[in-house]
Amino acid sequence: MRIVITGAGTMGTYLAAELSSEGHNIYLIDKNPDRIAEAIERMDVMAVEGEALDSHTITEANLAGADMLLAVTDSDEQNIVIAGLAREYGVGLVAARVRGEFYNLDEAKSLLQNRLRIDEVINPDDAAVRHMYSLLAIPGSLEVYSLAGGKAFLATFPVHGNCPIVDNTLSEVKGTPFDDSFPLAAALYRNGEIEVPRGHTKLIKNDEVSFIMLRSHAAAFGEWFVPDARAAHKVLILGAQSIGIKMARKLEQSGIEVTMVDPVQKRCLAASEALEKTRILRGKISEKEIASDLDTAATDYVIAATEDEEENLISAFLAKEWGVKRTMVVTQRPEYVPVLKRLRVDSVVNPRILAAGEVLRFIRKGIVLAVAKIGEDRPGNAEILEFMVSQSSPVAGKALKDAKLPQGTLLELLIEGETPVVPHGDTEIKPGMRALVFAVQKSLRSIQKMFAPE
Repeated sequence: MRIVITGAGTMGTYLAAELSSEGHNIYLIDKNPDRIAEAIERMDVMAVEGEALDSHTITEANLAGADMLLAVTDSDEQNIVIAGLAREYGVGLVAARVRGEFYNLDEAKSLLQNRLRIDEVINPDDAAVRHMYSLLAIPGSLEVYSLAGGKAFLATFPVHGNCPIVDNTLSEVKGTPFDDSFPLAAALYRNGEIEVPRGHTKLIKNDEVSFIMLRSHAAAFGEWFVPDARAAHKVLILGAQSIGIKMARKLEQSGIEVTMVDPVQKRCLAASEALEKTRILRGKISEKEIASDLDTAATDYVIAATEDEEENLISAFLAKEWGVKRTMVVTQRPEYVPVLKRLRVDSVVNPRILAAGEVLRFIRKGIVLAVAKIGEDRPGNAEILEFMVSQSSPVAGKALKDAKLPQGTLLELLIEGETPVVPHGDTEIKPGMRALVFAVQKSLRSIQKMFAPE
């Protein structure tokens, strides 16, 4: 597939690297010569220096000959215009990144999707808030992704010394509150490596394990698997900006007590107008006056979401020192993600990478309903792909043992109608089923071909 990406920032380069590694023909456009030089050095892409809307640049990148356009520059307006232009040129699939609050209005959504015919409008802040809320909803979780139209989750948990099944193999797990519906172990991370867990796999301290579970069991499972984790009732948000305000609004709707801290009076006033129940303080938690006014020992979660990366990290450390149970840091810099995870930060959120993950399902070959990018900061990262099995899929009508799935993949769960089916060797993969498949990076193209219509 020939894909034009406008914008070589965090999101654009992430998408370019992912799609190039899968064999797609990528044209990356950016006006910054340093970004273009770095892209040429690091990736197998055609990089074009210039303004995305310049006729010269459009001609050089051959936008009219593209199968897909991903408009992800830092300008909402430029993304919308180039996306609309791509439609006029006959580009088959078009996605645009926007951040402005205006574009969440129904009228704006209708204009973008119905009049300009933009297939996907991606808002990194909205993607971050959805992810952050899921993390709070499932106690103890490190990563959470929605699957099967919200009926299931993929959630990653740490294995602590007090985990009820530490030092046991998965096949030995018995006598739990979840014996009739024990979540499926989808991936195991140990010593920086990722693997597909089997029945004989023993969980040891400091492992991280991803499970696929039904939505109705997720919160209870988190509290059981990570015994010191509890549902959040009191949350402190640092930063009265887009992500912080959206997150506070969502927590308010769930009945969670929220306090927000920001040093800028103008932002505090705007937040007080946008929020109904949130307590808003002007200052920084590092200031004595603010710290003394916060009941940190009773706070379940601190979310550091200011625009100051260093301030977020320092605030998370302070919160831990003061007895806050869990911390979450929002960072716009992907290189910070693995570093922060190795420190005392419980969860790290990168809005642009999350938004890029939402784009991926539009690019996968086959009937892909969702993509969960897991193990992002680990070597050999992997994905959970959700397929709809069609009549003409190569695996349709075959028993799992006869499907010959490629190495590095595992069919985790089938959903028939509303019923989840744990597959075994004789299970038939039927047309109309949803299939949740784990795949390491090197197996992605092979597994997509097996579920794609012939």
